[in-house]
Amino acid sequence: MSLYHHLWLPFWDAVRGVSANADAFKRHAKAFPGAMDAAAAHQHSAMRHGFEVDDRWPLRSALTEALDRRDDWRGAWGSIDRLAHDVVVTGQWPKSPFVALGTHWGAGMPTLAHLCAHGLKPRFVYRQEPDSVFTGAAARLAHRQHLRAIDRFGGAIRVGGAYAQIMEALATGATPVILIDAPAEGRPTLTGRGHSIVLNVRSGLLDMLCREQIRCVFYRCGFDPKTGVRQLHIGPECLPTDPQAIADQAACHLDLALQFDSAQWRLWMVADALIHKASV
Repeated sequence: MSLYHHLWLPFWDAVRGVSANADAFKRHAKAFPGAMDAAAAHQHSAMRHGFEVDDRWPLRSALTEALDRRDDWRGAWGSIDRLAHDVVVTGQWPKSPFVALGTHWGAGMPTLAHLCAHGLKPRFVYRQEPDSVFTGAAARLAHRQHLRAIDRFGGAIRVGGAYAQIMEALATGATPVILIDAPAEGRPTLTGRGHSIVLNVRSGLLDMLCREQIRCVFYRCGFDPKTGVRQLHIGPECLPTDPQAIADQAACHLDLALQFDSAQWRLWMVADALIHKASV
């Protein structure tokens, strides 16, 4: 995709303050030939894994990408409070300290903004990708804009020595935000079981949560495929005691999101390493 698609269209909507309702961005997704091609490949992967798709699946997949680009501009340069209030929220965050557990489903920036707006100081845990991963200057510039937004929302904890940083963040009242479906890349995993899928979850993360008795909350943030309204669902807090139980809870959490709209999951290109259909 070009610089125009990666940065200019999302920037222009951020400047104009266009509504975050997903329906307002359909023209972006339709204008993203690269995104639509990628969405078609993701749709094929979803079908191989047994998920039903419809004619609008590729559009919703590309739209997820377009909204992320727009959120990066709003997050880096716009009003944090406005971005936080662009979503309809169900549930509420507990008091600090706790870890927020999400997945690569839907959007991330509105969740970080919502945590900021409630004084919960998010620290996003992620792995820094090398520049070689990004295809072209436009993609690299868009990723830097993404990192700039994360820094504005409280900063990041990069994988590699993350354990000490997570514990330090919790001790200072910050909230680590971890995407629990991140690929293990050779690290040990536990297999969590949901209703229709099983999910490979990094066991080191699960062991840490249980060993340190860290309260956690599962959340998801995406858009309603029927109305276009963006939603943030915050689940109940839990105190982990058994890594397998948390792995199962993670699988159920992702399973519910995929049943709601599988087009909004961002990891279909590596799905074979993460999920497969649960046996009856």
